[in-house]
Amino acid sequence: MIVFRLLKTACALGAVLLIAACGSQDDSIETPIVRPTSAAPAGVYEGTLTDSQSTENVTAFLNGDSTFMLFNADGSLIASGVYAKTDQARGLTWTARLFREVTIPGTPDDPSTPADESTDPTTGQAITSIVAGGTYDEQSAIQMTFTERDASGASLDSGSLALSYDSVAYESRSDVSLIQGSWGLKDQFGTPTTSISIDAGGTFSGADEDGCNYSGAFSVIDQHYNLYAVRLQTQCTGSATTVTTTGLATLKKAVTGSATPSLVSVSASSKLAVLWQLKPL
Repeated sequence: MIVFRLLKTACALGAVLLIAACGSQDDSIETPIVRPTSAAPAGVYEGTLTDSQSTENVTAFLNGDSTFMLFNADGSLIASGVYAKTDQARGLTWTARLFREVTIPGTPDDPSTPADESTDPTTGQAITSIVAGGTYDEQSAIQMTFTERDASGASLDSGSLALSYDSVAYESRSDVSLIQGSWGLKDQFGTPTTSISIDAGGTFSGADEDGCNYSGAFSVIDQHYNLYAVRLQTQCTGSATTVTTTGLATLKKAVTGSATPSLVSVSASSKLAVLWQLKPL
């Protein structure tokens, strides 16, 4: 909320209510900010994704240029794609890559060799695609059904997506100054495991405890709304390749007096999806 100083305006207009304000000692009146209309269905949404196996609580970020990102609380499910809309019918389609976390089994030791060649299980991402269709209700809800397909186009599953518009999360201003500083993740003992530093221009750099280095930038899309564009470059020890992912981010406000804000960023490429839920350091 922006504080407008209305004293001179009030006196010039001569409105009865505002004339009373002219005679008071307090010339600061808080009024709601007047925002330009956001291009529907852009926004921050909360809801559920249901398939034949389970129902997941999910968050979705949509901006005005057709980017549609969706993820669950721990990032084990991330979808990244583009939407198209039909304004008159409020129709909506979405085509996206779906990244699901999977466990890659380790290999046992070969007893016939003297060296221990066993490896531990690791996690990776299985990538499929989804094609969804449905409707949107401006600044209210999105309802869609979808089909999940493998790389050959064969159907793997189907389900539904129900999202509700979160005006509190979306309808606040964005500015790089709000996210400038140090952000990261800490372990249970309070030691940072991932950290980045964002400068006054939105450019950031950082690293994690596994030897991965990060760089990139956050940029404002529309200062009236709480979504940022993000570009993340990742380069890890043992790999000569730098992976670039792009996506959307939001500054999630603290909901209680003891809580701290979170910088939530979701980005993807054709081979990798990344969710960051960072806290101030």
